[in-house]
Amino acid sequence: MPKLPELHLKTARQIAVRLTGVPQAHPTSGYRQWVGSVEAADPIVALVIIVSGNEVSWTRSTHQASTSLETRFLFSPFDSDGHDVQVAFAISDAIAYGRSILESALIHPAPEVGEYVTGHVVDIVRIQGKPICELKALFMLRWDVKSVSYLIKCQSHRREQMKAKLRNFLFVTSIEVNRRLLGQSFTYSYW
Repeated sequence: MPKLPELHLKTARQIAVRLTGVPQAHPTSGYRQWVGSVEAADPIVALVIIVSGNEVSWTRSTHQASTSLETRFLFSPFDSDGHDVQVAFAISDAIAYGRSILESALIHPAPEVGEYVTGHVVDIVRIQGKPICELKALFMLRWDVKSVSYLIKCQSHRREQMKAKLRNFLFVTSIEVNRRLLGQSFTYSYW
């Protein structure tokens, strides 16, 4: 199983985040879930990570932060006896998936409720199966996350100028390449 290095973002502001929740019945037979939330005093976003065997699956939440992010853990059975399960870990709209074979169909997701801190990759739960699934998260204050699209919007006048120059460059370059490679046939491409 790959070992993720300790990660502490030194420039990230640190505040407490609290994970709370309980197991809940799922409407589909054989499915087992835990539902809760991660709460903080200021708006946060999250990175969700699952290490399952030799695979690492991760995803990030949307930039639209909140002081309370819905959190879910779900075991979805692949077999009729409920041992072979897909493990889903979600915080807000970020969902990562893994797979494990559990010793018993009675095993439910049981994360460590309590306090964590922003700016650190934290262990949320370790699922003892084959392979072992480690569910981790990185919580960040929203204003510590730089959004590329936001920076582009702030400089929209420059973007439009660059688009026009790039469009012209790509158009001329495409014509030149096609003229040389295809013997005078023209392809019009632009951005």
